[in-house]
Amino acid sequence: MNFLDIGQCVKGYVVESNISSNGFYEAYKVVDENNTPYFLKIYDMAQTPKELLYNDKEVLEFLNCMDLSHRNVIEFIDCGEISAADKDFHYMITKFYQGESLEDYVNRNGKLSAAESVGIMKGVLDGISYMHDYGIIHNKISPSNIIIDKELSPTIIDLGHSCREKEEKAIYSTAEKDFFYLANEAIDGTHSLQSDTFSLVALFYKLMTGKAPWQTKGHAEKDSLLATRQNPLDFSEEKVGSQWEKFFKKGLSSDRNGRYQNVKEMVQDLKKMDDSGSLGSTQKRRVETLEKGGVRKENSSPVEATKPKGNGFADIAGMAELKENLKKKVLFWLKNKEQAHRYKISLPNGMLLYGPPGCGKTFFAEKFAEEAGFNFMMVKASDIASTFVHGTQEKIAALFDSAQKMQPTIICFDEFDAVVPERTDMMQQTSGEVNEFLSQMNNCGHRGIFVIATSNRPDKIDPAVLRTGRIDKLVYIPMPDEEARLEMFRLHLKDRPTSEMDLRKFAKETDGYIASDIAYIVNDAAMNAGLQNVPISENLIESSLKQTPPSVRPDVVKQYERVRDVLQGSGINRRIPKIGFNAEQYTS
Repeated sequence: MNFLDIGQCVKGYVVESNISSNGFYEAYKVVDENNTPYFLKIYDMAQTPKELLYNDKEVLEFLNCMDLSHRNVIEFIDCGEISAADKDFHYMITKFYQGESLEDYVNRNGKLSAAESVGIMKGVLDGISYMHDYGIIHNKISPSNIIIDKELSPTIIDLGHSCREKEEKAIYSTAEKDFFYLANEAIDGTHSLQSDTFSLVALFYKLMTGKAPWQTKGHAEKDSLLATRQNPLDFSEEKVGSQWEKFFKKGLSSDRNGRYQNVKEMVQDLKKMDDSGSLGSTQKRRVETLEKGGVRKENSSPVEATKPKGNGFADIAGMAELKENLKKKVLFWLKNKEQAHRYKISLPNGMLLYGPPGCGKTFFAEKFAEEAGFNFMMVKASDIASTFVHGTQEKIAALFDSAQKMQPTIICFDEFDAVVPERTDMMQQTSGEVNEFLSQMNNCGHRGIFVIATSNRPDKIDPAVLRTGRIDKLVYIPMPDEEARLEMFRLHLKDRPTSEMDLRKFAKETDGYIASDIAYIVNDAAMNAGLQNVPISENLIESSLKQTPPSVRPDVVKQYERVRDVLQGSGINRRIPKIGFNAEQYTS
């Protein structure tokens, strides 16, 4: 019997189909009110092994996923709790990825070239390195847990076996995992950064040879696989080249200390092979599919500008002081360039809207554009992503060129931390994209362009972006206050059959709730009223409120407030402090 029924509504998401189940958790495809698909994973808390829980209260996988924001790692959307049939369930909503697993892709196309393998693995290596920087071990890296899109851009999914770096001993059974991609010590229950690097090299091996290292027919049996690994890898049939043989032998060493100690060390060896020409000069299979005429240019904007229609700031509940401040400090000067020139005032280039998730940062950006009356471009990281060398840089340049032609234009970059993440030495890829963005952002206000960036994770944005001449203003979007919550209740109850009720009381009782929480509470009460064919009453709202805990935990809000205090106290030219959950919080 499934935990959820087809058609059942879970906080605004409607269950469309069951994907998988293992006894204590199930996975579903769900859709929102706009029919946008998402992935829902739900745990039966009574059946979930305690090793998978943090403080016996929260699912560790959800906390790990919530703590990450990277273009090549599964994207967290929301999480919460529900009760049904006298059971308590915890669920998580993530982005739903269209595409196919890397396992299916290789099985369908056969082994890949070295260049194509590296092209795919760039994103995987960058994503896992990012996870390791935050002390998270994936612990289940395999081609079945990598989704690729039509441009072969990879996304790492399924953090169900992830653990923290300090927790090296087995935290639960490895029965579900594919032993072919596990290091010997991981098979025996000890997990580490080095066991993840083993899995990454094993994944490389699969791409280049079409099979896992030491693979036999059928499923791998623990004892037989460990015995087989006593024999060295045989490359007589694979003929991958001497440098790759050396790479695989080191990366798949049974000696944990003898293999790659971290992803960056692995990347350095790949760079050496690239410099020597061992990776090949083209990704022929992909080029033949995606290029025509031998020349590829990203010369058109990935997003078109629109003229927003709406009431501007009048549609935003509460935040009167913030709106007034932005009118004086930003909007006035954007609309009055001649006066700014007369007083020799530098035009603003951009602002970062940051704060807890679900507080309306993107909505605020849209209303800002309406208030300004400018053309508007909404951009997500996926809009400018490209698997071609320099492809993303060209898309960024085309985006700003288009905005300048349509000036005055506001470009809003949603989830900005995924667009300009802090630069690393990971294959030089991210660095080039950020450098291009920095170049385009320099004094873009003089080109008639104003940039709005939104982010739940300002700590993951490259610090060079957040300085004067680029992102000029950092704006904290707080949790909705009492007046804002009152307006939200009025907005969501508007034009619905209601009885007399004291909305002020509910505004007071929902301290710590975000906009989507209040929308859900009202919608849930409306559904119950509709089933009874009665007006929405105080009792129905109260009943829904009692069953709906706030989506954002108080400790998370406090962490954001501490970040806000630091940013307001020390200006832009500083290192943004880390926020979210760190390893000590899990293991202390």
